[in-house]
Amino acid sequence: MAIFFPQQISKHKTLIENIGGVLGLQNKVQLDALVQQISLSVIQGQSLDATMHNLEMAFGGKSQLLVDARLEYEKRCLSNRYEPFPPVIVREGIKKRSWYPGTQQGDKYWPRTRNRLAESSGLDEEVLIEVEKQTNKIMSLLDPPGDMKINTRGLVLGYVQSGKTTSFVSLISKAADVGYKFFIVLSGMTDSLRQQTQDRIDDLLLAGSDHDWYQLTDHDRDFHESPKNSGNLLRSHEKRFISVVKKNQPRLKRLKQWLEDAGQTTLANTPILIIDDEADQGSINTAKEGARRSSINQLIIDLLKTPKSGYVAYTATPFANLLVDPNESDDLYPRDFVISLPKPEGYFGSEKLFGTSDYSDQDEIVDVIRSIGLDESIQMVPPRKTKNAIAKYSPEVGPALRQSLIWFLLATTARRIRTGGKGHSTMLIHTSMQAASHEAVAVVVRKFLDELSESLSSSSSMVWEEFQNLYLREIQRVSPSQFGNKSIEWPEVRNNLSATLRETKVLVDNYVSEDTLIYDKEFPTTAIAIGGNRLSRGLTLEGLCSSYFVRSASAYDTLLQMGRWFGYRKGYEDLCRIWITEELKKWFRDLSLVESEIRQDILRYEVEDLQPSQVGVRIRSHPAMAITARAKMRSAVLASMTYSGQSPQTTLFSENTEWLRTNVLATKELIRDIQNSGKPEKSFPSGKVGFSSVEASTILDFINKYEFHPDKPSLNRAKLVEYIQGEIKAGSLNLWNVVIKEGSDETVSIDLGLNQPVSLLQRTKIIDSEAGQVNLRAVSSPGDRLLDSDLTPSEISKRLSEQTGTEDSISLRLRQEEFANRGLLCIYPIAGQTATKVKPTVNRAKLELEENIIAVSFYFPYALGRYTSVDYMTADLSSLSLEVEDDEFSEIEIADSKDATRLEEGD
Repeated sequence: MAIFFPQQISKHKTLIENIGGVLGLQNKVQLDALVQQISLSVIQGQSLDATMHNLEMAFGGKSQLLVDARLEYEKRCLSNRYEPFPPVIVREGIKKRSWYPGTQQGDKYWPRTRNRLAESSGLDEEVLIEVEKQTNKIMSLLDPPGDMKINTRGLVLGYVQSGKTTSFVSLISKAADVGYKFFIVLSGMTDSLRQQTQDRIDDLLLAGSDHDWYQLTDHDRDFHESPKNSGNLLRSHEKRFISVVKKNQPRLKRLKQWLEDAGQTTLANTPILIIDDEADQGSINTAKEGARRSSINQLIIDLLKTPKSGYVAYTATPFANLLVDPNESDDLYPRDFVISLPKPEGYFGSEKLFGTSDYSDQDEIVDVIRSIGLDESIQMVPPRKTKNAIAKYSPEVGPALRQSLIWFLLATTARRIRTGGKGHSTMLIHTSMQAASHEAVAVVVRKFLDELSESLSSSSSMVWEEFQNLYLREIQRVSPSQFGNKSIEWPEVRNNLSATLRETKVLVDNYVSEDTLIYDKEFPTTAIAIGGNRLSRGLTLEGLCSSYFVRSASAYDTLLQMGRWFGYRKGYEDLCRIWITEELKKWFRDLSLVESEIRQDILRYEVEDLQPSQVGVRIRSHPAMAITARAKMRSAVLASMTYSGQSPQTTLFSENTEWLRTNVLATKELIRDIQNSGKPEKSFPSGKVGFSSVEASTILDFINKYEFHPDKPSLNRAKLVEYIQGEIKAGSLNLWNVVIKEGSDETVSIDLGLNQPVSLLQRTKIIDSEAGQVNLRAVSSPGDRLLDSDLTPSEISKRLSEQTGTEDSISLRLRQEEFANRGLLCIYPIAGQTATKVKPTVNRAKLELEENIIAVSFYFPYALGRYTSVDYMTADLSSLSLEVEDDEFSEIEIADSKDATRLEEGD
């Protein structure tokens, strides 16, 4: 997906493209050498003008070669800074500065990392090019290492298990090439996550480095250096230093002391880049208002008090980070930039699995979610009150857990046959955060596997039949051919099942267990991992193909991070299954909309040329969940969302016949009122019928008669009316166009009072809609925004293909050009009973209603005035001046002993 340029970016883009063809007229070797010389000077802190002046003095005056070299340098810098994707919102001062020209001849760190990404991680050339573009853009947002002071605060938003480590390792290697000297990677709050991150960095960044990296940590040891030698080490001009540190108070204190003992003079010449992985965990100030800062937050801020230190936060759940008080200048609010990484090709995220975002194709949802019955889910969750109660906890292998365990054996076997025995395979069982309950679950799982082993070895026909039926049923629901994978026949699976069962080990991985989930590089691991928070935050579960998950969570970020099934499943996409409760399924579907809206906000704010201090990225309020732990929301305020440029649509409806009939009558009255006002029925170039230039009062009357479902708070009568009235006062939305979108089957129609009956659209509903509700999930598509356009469909297609951006963003831009202040109301008459020829799809059922549905979608232009709408939580920006141009985890004291945390004792 790409986005279109804001107006000021377009100017730079034009400049880049028009920097003359004269470049080819000069000797390219000389030109590249000059560009490199210019770059080195600017990186070291010299201004571009001063650099060019010095070169002119050295060359004996201005020359065409120098002119061309400056143009080429600016072209490269602007190409990186204004790379159209990924979207970013930036501080004003950074907008006007372009200093990073990309990799150059003589660089050694990034080329080596790039090779390792291809060799070790198996990234193909196309992916590597995207990684390079993305990290070039992030680099361009940092301060040059030669500046007298570096004080960057940025946030990179990724997806859960989507390659954030690849991104920040690439960023580190490029920063090392330009002169950043000391790199601190803050990696979670557990030894296992720190070690996994350390191993990745060792592999991608340090392998084959010829001793030009000095490691201050390794796999077995967190930060352990003596402060006595810090000054001598950091004064070395040749080496780069790296430390992968757990967010642990003693470790961070030791690191802080090590830096302080180097002395201010040394630190003033040591550009530092801090990468905060899982930045929403541990780093946020959770202290009560007026109290001293929480210790880890304070220690990170202390590290950033060195003269030249940049801070880039990486997270997939930025809720807490975006709710930090931006008025506290020394805190971690991303005041300089917020950048949203794209969803990678082949990534399994919440939309792919739970299918909630508007416009997504239902057929793209992969049918991997299986339900855990209410009785079983209650039985598997242990009591939380006393140790005695925990001691009496006795879980059982219920139907869903039995299926998930058997499927793990089947999926692992099929994958091993497909790959020739290669690859780790993992099952996750997560029922509780309480460590005492994990061993109880492990006991019954081990007993169950022993019983299975006996049954299989005795050739029990009943057990083999159960295995066979489950395997055949599941491969029909998710076909291997859907992903281009090889089909594995049942006899082949049967012949290899016993070997898989023998290799399977059951382990408990928590803060008190002796076991740790370790993936050997040479021999594939086959493990059923039982645990809580340590397995559910940041840690990658290799080859995860079966998940049994009953633990609920009360916060967005906790829930999303617990979804270890998000990520890449190359070659075994069809073999992954997830057993969760119906409640959790609905919450995850809601959260995919939350995630989507945050990323859409970043895109929109970039298009509108806003900076981080002007906007708090909005986070939807969920009726059953907090956004993040209460302590992390100490600076959040209730905010209101604009409908500016938005296209809200009705997707929830009551099954009540009278409720539905009310909307049919409201639509008929709308059409009659428009006709009575003298507006003739019109056929638009899109082929749809409707009306032009309808008075806003007529639209408001319709809104006041139409029934909006109360469970969709983003679209209700009061907010719509308030917003439209506010825009009318500002001089917008006085006129509207109305379009009726009909179906293709003329035999099923409705009389709305138009010249001809309207053919009804055919839709299906989501299977797990609430009782008494019809959830259609989406009724409109991006192209509907132009149904009233004077452009023909072929002209629209041509315009869409000519411009850079998503179909939704380009159609908004085209609409803005044609109808800058006019709204569009689209009406979707939907058959109450889905036609027989329409086949239900994954998670979909036919409609069986006694009345037809009238769905609507409102298409708003960009707002002119002040407005009010959906309630959101956002950072408090009320007292922050704009820049003028020029308790998932409560505060944890982690001792030096192995993970002696309280992570498993409570959120």
